[in-house]
Amino acid sequence: MTAPIANLVTPKPAGKICGGLLLAVAMLAGMTALTTQSFWMDEASTATIAKQPTLAAWWHYMSTKDGSDTQMPLYMIYAWCWAKLFGCSELILRASNLPWLLLGLLAWPRREAGFILTLAVSPFLWYYMDEARPYVMQISASLMLGGALARLFAAQATVSPGAKTIERIWFAVFCGGLVILSGSSLLGMLWSAAAVAALVLVLGVRWVARRTRESWLTGGLTALVLGGLAVYYVWTLRHGNAASPGTTGVGNVFFIIYELCGFAGLGPGRAEIHGGRLAAFHGVYLLPLALYALVLAAVLFTGLRAAVRAVPLSTWVGLILPLGGMAGFLVFAGLIRHFSVLGRHFAPMGAAFLLLLGWCVQTLLAQEGWRRRLAVGLLLVNLASAGSLRWCERHEKDDYRAAARFIIAAHARGERIWWCADGTAGNYYGVPLSPPLSDRAAPGKVWLIANPLPEWLTNNPVPTLVLLSKPELHDRSGKVQDYLKQHEFQCQKTFSVFTVWTRP
Repeated sequence: MTAPIANLVTPKPAGKICGGLLLAVAMLAGMTALTTQSFWMDEASTATIAKQPTLAAWWHYMSTKDGSDTQMPLYMIYAWCWAKLFGCSELILRASNLPWLLLGLLAWPRREAGFILTLAVSPFLWYYMDEARPYVMQISASLMLGGALARLFAAQATVSPGAKTIERIWFAVFCGGLVILSGSSLLGMLWSAAAVAALVLVLGVRWVARRTRESWLTGGLTALVLGGLAVYYVWTLRHGNAASPGTTGVGNVFFIIYELCGFAGLGPGRAEIHGGRLAAFHGVYLLPLALYALVLAAVLFTGLRAAVRAVPLSTWVGLILPLGGMAGFLVFAGLIRHFSVLGRHFAPMGAAFLLLLGWCVQTLLAQEGWRRRLAVGLLLVNLASAGSLRWCERHEKDDYRAAARFIIAAHARGERIWWCADGTAGNYYGVPLSPPLSDRAAPGKVWLIANPLPEWLTNNPVPTLVLLSKPELHDRSGKVQDYLKQHEFQCQKTFSVFTVWTRP
């Protein structure tokens, strides 16, 4: 191991105060990313689980629910505990990400400005800080794994009395990261397998065997927990839990890279991308996206030249093979299993990219002239992208709260209403929905018609009002849209990703 790696993982005593200030800045940035916007449908599912009155009710709801929420056991019990302590409003539930952000920051290899500032202005992190979902937990666990691996790598080549103690401590941190990441979701457990493979490839089978033998209690407890989680995930698969159907293709790969690298705030909103795909990236977005691509490429190229010299080729291979292999596996699984693989499924990969980018930024900040200005320029553009995600209207979440208020008011006037949107979010915001998969509306209820059978529509009275959201999810066969055209409905009102249809 060369000197740059030793310097990277050995904190300077004089930098502790500066490091504390940087951590405070990063936490402030994390708090700034939080909003009071409406829960979108996945967050509404989290909130519904979190507001269950008792642990028994929580487990009953989890064990009888379809979808992938049941495959997020650690996050869901954490959200339930958080809601019992602090409440379940939009802002409060999203604030549950802050402890995980702090834990991830504390696990970074060194309290240097380049690393902490890269994380603090990351558009990828800002977006998921504002989601009541397990992705910040996964980013934090991945930062723990990355920080522990860096320190273990440094300690392996260090001959000192404290090397064994360092190994023991950071091996325990690595095991803790594995448990958190594996408990966060089924996909998190797959990424944990990639982390274990990286540990073996980077440090060697003999080192891992020796450290596991010497830290037998830590290793044994970790293996026991991971084994229990594996059994639980097999049970959920046998129970029929799975992600929502969708498609995976070249566009998904493009968007994953686009999101992980921090482009999202400079481009169109997600609803616009869903509707227009590549056509959404029209002229107004091309210049800022192209400029950011040039700056990012320059920072990565310049910084990686130093990184390649500092780290042996075998170590790079040991890191790239497991991560790249898992990324390829997820895309392939999405392709053959027909579910949509998205950037959020690559949250652990996003943490690895942030570590790499932070190293490049730190390397350039330590130099004079144009290299330092290049690093500062990247941080400023990232901040602009993150700020756009936070404040620009085109990046607002699905406004189920406003849609629910409108529908509740219309229902009170006696309107006959069809709700072609997510049922869990509608129920959370108080819409009196009929039970799912009902062939007609219950008396006094709004009819939930997400992905209905064709005969259901024709066998019921024509509604006075229809609310439609994301047809690619809630009207995959297009039957509701065909019905609206056939009966000459017109769009009366729009919310974020919602349209309200009435007859003239």
